[in-house]
Amino acid sequence: MGKHALGVLAWTLLGYLYLPVIVLLVFAFQGSGLLSLPFTGPSLRWFQFVVAEESFRSALMSSLKVGLAASVMAMVVGTLTGLAFTRYKLRFQRPLEAMSMAPIALPGLFIGLALLAYFGRLGMSLSLVTVFLAHLLYVLPYVLIVMRNRMERFDVAIEEAARDLGANAWQTFWKVIVPFMMPGLVAGALLAFTLSLDDFVITFFTSGPETVTFPVKVYSLVRRGVSPEINAASTVLIVITVVATVLAMKLQAPQKSGKG
Repeated sequence: MGKHALGVLAWTLLGYLYLPVIVLLVFAFQGSGLLSLPFTGPSLRWFQFVVAEESFRSALMSSLKVGLAASVMAMVVGTLTGLAFTRYKLRFQRPLEAMSMAPIALPGLFIGLALLAYFGRLGMSLSLVTVFLAHLLYVLPYVLIVMRNRMERFDVAIEEAARDLGANAWQTFWKVIVPFMMPGLVAGALLAFTLSLDDFVITFFTSGPETVTFPVKVYSLVRRGVSPEINAASTVLIVITVVATVLAMKLQAPQKSGKG
């Protein structure tokens, strides 16, 4: 009885979480301009509108540029920081680790306001550059978590064996450590890209009037009411996010080694 009750509770919770998303996806293919039943479609009319609309394309390209730049930089910095935390005993390591995780614990509203004030003090005009710097701060801790988790599973004996066979430190790093880190590198970058692509709150505070990302564009349209093109635009964002998240989770999953 308890098992069935937990199953019903689990399915109810999943339905509560994902039913709105399913409704959004369904009405994105609505042929008419009405968000009501009966459903007329399926139709790609609103997706074609989103693709043809310059403002949507520009906003999507801005999000992709910032997401790619932030994910690549976070991958580099997060990897080096993860290596430092796992392979060396640093002075004040505990405070450094706590500070590196702070953006995860702090509300996005607080981060956005703090960065807005900081960029203002520096005299920086709000643009894609400030959005990139803000997203880098936001996604870096997640990449660091992925890389630390990956490197904590590294068998130091493999590195020692490579050194015993004549490899120098540089060869050992590129031929032993980097191949081992590669799934974590790609997974961390995909996770950072997903978080950057979806972010609205921090972007809202650090983007200028001429800098519009995809979530900000959708928000500006939602304020005037939900329409089919918003559903189509949101569907595009959901698909990109889901694909990147699934790939990241797949790469983070422990690899099963075959015996033979």
